[in-house]
Amino acid sequence: MTTPAVQAAVERVVAFERANRLAYYFARGAAPWQRQLFEDANPKRFVRKGNKVGGSYGPCAEGIALSLGCHPTIDLPTPNVGIVYVPDLDHSYADDICRTIRMLEPAGHLAKGCSYSEAAGYKIGGRRGIQWANGSRILFRSSHQEAKSQAGVYADWGLINEPPARHLWGEIMRAFSLSSDAPIIMNFTVVDDVRKSSPDTAWLREILDDPSSTWAQYVVPLRASNVPHRVPSGCPGDERCTITGGDCDAPDCNVRQQWALCPPEERAQRIDAEWDAPAIDRYIRGFTDACIVDDSDYQRIGLPAIVQIGVSFDHGEAPGHETECLYAWWRDQGGDNVVLVLDEYGSSGRTTSATDASCIADQLNAHGLTLFDVDRAHGDINTAGKSAVTGSVNRELEIAFAGLVRGDPNNPPFRVAKAKKGSGSVLAGARVLSSACAAQRLWFHRRCTNHINAFRKWKGTDRGEDAKIKHWIDDVRYGPGPLLDTTKQIPAQSVRVV
Repeated sequence: MTTPAVQAAVERVVAFERANRLAYYFARGAAPWQRQLFEDANPKRFVRKGNKVGGSYGPCAEGIALSLGCHPTIDLPTPNVGIVYVPDLDHSYADDICRTIRMLEPAGHLAKGCSYSEAAGYKIGGRRGIQWANGSRILFRSSHQEAKSQAGVYADWGLINEPPARHLWGEIMRAFSLSSDAPIIMNFTVVDDVRKSSPDTAWLREILDDPSSTWAQYVVPLRASNVPHRVPSGCPGDERCTITGGDCDAPDCNVRQQWALCPPEERAQRIDAEWDAPAIDRYIRGFTDACIVDDSDYQRIGLPAIVQIGVSFDHGEAPGHETECLYAWWRDQGGDNVVLVLDEYGSSGRTTSATDASCIADQLNAHGLTLFDVDRAHGDINTAGKSAVTGSVNRELEIAFAGLVRGDPNNPPFRVAKAKKGSGSVLAGARVLSSACAAQRLWFHRRCTNHINAFRKWKGTDRGEDAKIKHWIDDVRYGPGPLLDTTKQIPAQSVRVV
């Protein structure tokens, strides 16, 4: 049995540990995702996060530990030099990063001549920066100023807080070129400027998602399990958290309050830490993130054991614009058709119909299906410059599919019907899709990232950025579209088991 004296002693030890926030963070204060981050042996780590999950706190703790030579998993000699990049030194220096570092700064480690104030942040002889007693330094640079301000600067570790400007990326990476193992943490919440047709971070996403990228990526949505320091005592956690669609009624949960106050069109990025958010002026307004599912949602959306299978194609006019959706469809209890877009295909460049057909066969095989399991197929009516023999891409796909099963070209595994097109059909078809999304009769598997992006962003035109993504709208219009039009009834002809 614990005596009062022993309990008092334990409380004093805990209070002492808490007073040293840096030590407490590494010992027991880090959230599970933060601990995983600082234990990661990969020197380049990127955190895409929701708002207020501790995305700056953890990296600042690591920066201090690296400067003082006490990082629990990274052995970096001291003294060393670190660089912290922020978008705006005049506005985000003292109020953001410096304030966080000050919260974590262990007493007695600043060098003489290095001062701190809430108004100005850290200064070394009147200049921005931190000098430690052991000789280490932390430099601060803007990630949006001219490249000349970065010239000649080299560092042993770095923290990139918020997305940098594209024209400075090369110069920022050069600062760490003296060591291939220089620890770098980049963290930010993606927030698109709705006035622009293309996200500011699209170029950076291409770099990070490239197969040759060496960046370890962490995605940290705003969830109770990711912010234990913000969760009130007695909170049931993620199981009933409002953020995940539950019924948590904890009155003092600021996580729930933050979710409730976030504009719906920004939740994908600010709450769920996704790259993309729906455009405010998107045309298919019935589509929301609630239309996105994964395997665990099949029972919830009513996916039966017996469904029909369809494929639908858009033959874009430019290289790389051949797109396809693989979908399942069934009737709900009210007799209306329900569609689940299971997978997608997009050509990587100028392809032949034979190449496209082979990729579709592989796609079907990945889902335990064959070409003979396809009940319904539709394709655009244009040639896209690909059909030199028959004058029809749909016909050449049929011939290619027949070849894959060593069959008669005149008797392919399935016919590719012409999509119904005409004046006003694009926007009318899009309205059908929007209505189906709103009525929860059109679903997209999470793997269909191009379709999801298009439904979030397309503004109803065929110009500029819209032209690049419209193909992913069109292939859904051609095949699932007529099924979802409640003014028409398409009879079931056959069934397949997924």
